This record gives sequence, C-alpha cells and structure tokens, in this order.
Amino acid sequence: MNWPSLPEIVRTTILNSVAAILKKYNFRSSSYATVSKEWQSFFEKRHFGRLVLHQSCIPEFDTIVRHQRRDIVRHIWLRIQVAPYENNDSFDLVKRMVFLRERDDETITTAIRYMLYVLSSWPEKSKGPILELSIHSPYNLKYFPSSYGYHLDFDFYTHATNENCTDEEFRATIPQQREKHRKIANSYYLREHDYLPQELSKAESMGMDIDTLGIEHVQFTGLDIKLLGEGFRSAPVVRGLLIRRQYFTFFSGQVLSAIFESLPKVESLRLEPWYPGSEYHPDRGHEIVFMLGLAKKPTSFKTLSVFQSHNPGIRRPIESTINLGLALADETSLLEHVSISFLIDSEHFFNDFKPRNPSDPWNTSRSSVRGWLISQLSPERRQRLMKKRLDETSSMFGHLLCEELKAEHGSTLIPSYRPSWPHLKSLALTSGTLDCGSSAIAALLLVAAWAAMEMPQLQTMEIWNAYRGNGCIFRYSRTGSNGGPKITLISSWGFSLTPQVVNNWNHVACKHADREVVIEELMMRGEEITSHATVIDHLELRQLVCHQISLCEMRYEASSDKIKGTELN
Repeated sequence: MNWPSLPEIVRTTILNSVAAILKKYNFRSSSYATVSKEWQSFFEKRHFGRLVLHQSCIPEFDTIVRHQRRDIVRHIWLRIQVAPYENNDSFDLVKRMVFLRERDDETITTAIRYMLYVLSSWPEKSKGPILELSIHSPYNLKYFPSSYGYHLDFDFYTHATNENCTDEEFRATIPQQREKHRKIANSYYLREHDYLPQELSKAESMGMDIDTLGIEHVQFTGLDIKLLGEGFRSAPVVRGLLIRRQYFTFFSGQVLSAIFESLPKVESLRLEPWYPGSEYHPDRGHEIVFMLGLAKKPTSFKTLSVFQSHNPGIRRPIESTINLGLALADETSLLEHVSISFLIDSEHFFNDFKPRNPSDPWNTSRSSVRGWLISQLSPERRQRLMKKRLDETSSMFGHLLCEELKAEHGSTLIPSYRPSWPHLKSLALTSGTLDCGSSAIAALLLVAAWAAMEMPQLQTMEIWNAYRGNGCIFRYSRTGSNGGPKITLISSWGFSLTPQVVNNWNHVACKHADREVVIEELMMRGEEITSHATVIDHLELRQLVCHQISLCEMRYEASSDKIKGTELN
C-alpha cells in the first residue's frame, strides 16, 4: 500500500504524529517537507503560519515567503533589536532610559519602514496576517535581572500555529536558564543594592526611582523624521496590529498614528502598554486617544483592546480623567468589540448618561458633541455658522455655536447629548467603583444600563475590577439563560442589585429581546485572587480583554515566590 492510497484521515493522523515527535525531540522538520507535495503543504503551514523575525531577517523573509506561501502566513512578530548599551557612566545610563539615543530611533524607524515596505507588495486578501511589534536590547538582561526572563529579550512564543496557550505549555517553554532568575531578586521590587549594578546604584543616588527603571528600561517615543519622509508604505494585507505586555517598551501617539494609517484594511488593534511609572513619560491613555483621533480609522476597523498593565507593587494605576473616558467613548462609536482595562474607569466612559445640569456649558471641544449641537440648529443657522469658515476645533467656533443655539432655542432646554454605538456587540471595561463597601455601585450600573439602551447590537457587557483578595464582575448577556437576557454578578464579598438597577436593565432586556433579565449571583474566593488573571478567568470576554499569552504570564508571575501575594494591592 502506497501513501496516496491511504484514507485522508489516516494520512492526517500520521502527519500529526510525525510533527508531534519532531516537536518533542526538537528535530528540524524542513527535510520532511521534501517527501511529497502533501507533506510540503502540511509542514509549510506549520513553518510559515507564525513567523518571528528580527530586522536582519526581513530581506530573507521577502525572498522566501512568496506566492502561495503568503496565503499561509497568519502572524508576523517583528522583534526589533536596538544596539546594546556599553557606557558605564551613570548619567549616560539615565539619558539612555529617558531621552533615548538617536541611533535607536533610526534603527526602529528603519525596521518598521522596511517591514511595511515588504508587506505593501503583498496582494490584499480577506485573512491577512497580524503584525506584532516589540523592541528589545541585549542590554536589558545585563542590567536588569528578572525573575521572568521572557519579559526582556527572548523569542517567547509557546504557540506555533494558533493563539491558544495553556499554563502547562507556557511553563514548559520557559528555558531553564531563565528559571534561575526566579532565585534572583526581581528588579520590580529590588531594594538590596548588592544585587544592583554599580550604574543603577549611582542612578538611585541621583534621585532616580529604581522601581521605575526596572519597568521602563527601554522607551522609544519618537520616529527618525529624516528617514520617515512622507510616512510608511501602505500595507493593506495586514489585518491586525498587536503590541503585548511582554515588553515594557511602548510607542508614542505619533508613532502609533503613523503605523495605524499605513494599515488601511486593519480590523483589530490590541495594545497592552505598561503604566508609565515616571514623570518622564506621558500618560499612555492620551497617547492612544491621540492615535485613534488623528489616524484615519478604516471602515474595516472593528476591534479595540487596550489592557494597561501595571505593577501595583509600586503604586496603584493612574486615575483616569473624565475627558479621557469620553474621548475613548467617542472614538469607539463605530466599533463592534471594545475592551479597555485600567486605562479609564467605566464611570467616565458612561459619563454622558449621568444627569446633566442644564446650566453646565457644552463641551464643544468634542467633535461628537459639536456635530450633535450643529444638528440642533435650523438649516439656515447651520449654513450661516459654516460660512464663517472657522476652525471647528477653535474656541471661537464653540462660542458662536452656543450663541446660535441660544438664539434659536431661547430658554427651551436642549436634550442632553447621548452617544450611541450602533454596531457594538462586546464591551468590557474596568471600574474602581466595583469595590467591597462601595456605595456608588448602583449609580454606576444605572448609567451603564442607559448606555446599553444605545447599543442595539449588544450581546455582552462586562464591567469588572480586581485587586489582591477582592474581585467583582457585572455581566449582562443578551442570550445568557435559555436564550434570553441574563445578568451575572460574581464577587468576593457578595452583593445584590437594587430594585431600580434591576428595573433599568429590564428595560434594556425588553428592548433587546422583549424579555426580562434572569439574575444569577455567584461568589469567588477572595484568598484565591492573587492576580488580575484570577478574575479575568471568570470573564466571558477574556479573549478580548487580553492576549492569551499575557494571561499565562500574569498567572505565572502571581505564582512566583518573590511576588506572590503582592501582584495586586
């Protein structure tokens, strides 16, 4: 019996068994692709489905990945390596961390530009690859010992062909040489100077926050304008952009905007920035809003996930502002799936649905509010206002707009502005209000219900919070119980909804499914909540909230002997 005569299911079983053996013993599988065209197709899907590249690999990548192989590629991780730091002068070390070297700007800009140039030649297709970006330096491990070696400069990816990853796979993949760092004091919590390089000891004596240096050891904030020219080449084949928490580096709003605008068919954006722990670094939230506001968001863009990673062992994450929450509410109005964790409070995201004092001035700096107010004018007044040819973002335009409204409506109250999300299906937000003993939980859930009334396609909304020993989830699911709407409350202390909150959500359920909600109350054990991952595991939208690998990282970090019990404070 020859190979072609075997049933397809038998041939597939044999190929999977061969692949498993090769993976188990770390044998190269490239030679097996020469057996036949079927074997070649099978192994090429494994070889080219997920690619990890350094910038030096891009020319070879461009040569090898051609024709039908391009259809196989689903994920490209571009790991940009900047030159190692070699100067032992502490002042230069501080400058390196805070202001960066022009050399790094040039390296990073050139790498991104070259990668997008290559991808710009790929034909557009419905299932293009996700582009993942990260920046690292060999200098990282030299100066910053870490109990999690994968954080710094290792090609750490446990999944070869898909996004799935179990804790067992994650732990098994961490190399032994990285495991030894578990015995070394973690740079996050490092206080004993015996573990510090001389340069860091000097930096601390100069007033620098060593904990901050441990997190923010590489910061790229700008582009090399000389190399950038008119921008990056357009790469419509790319369907997603990913920047995971594994690396502490993040991009400025200017950089994100330039990259984002070069992806005219992008569908998803997943960002996991670390909380900026130093006065030298801007608020990452405003960087992201800057990107979303400035970039020309394509109609294909449907999914936004932002998880602001933070180390509460240093301090609590930054308190969001109302303006930041409202800006993200405006910029997500046309999306289908949205998750924003720890960057803003859901209270601010829903702020437009709180009772408004008629005497409060309108915030005409928001484009959505301006557009809505203009729509309240008669066609004649609207035309007269536009003839003034003022910049709509200027304070003068806002002043004249309010004057026209006052002249037309007089003392008549103009209805409050209410944003809407006509396409939104999934929404996950965090809120510090979901806390044991909080008296504002009912108020938050009331405005969340009013907001849900403006989400006709909503399937699932989850508002959650987590810190050491405490966790809470409010979940509204459109098809949660026997195909009908359901509210699930999961907390470490136990709480119930007030009659008014239940009534509001019944209105939502009747609008969505013409049925009242079923309410289920569950408990989680507070002593088992050692990381955000503990609570995220209970979320229905956990895959939207953070990357699967990031979730494994958080579980692993929480199990580290050095930080167990201090992951969340």
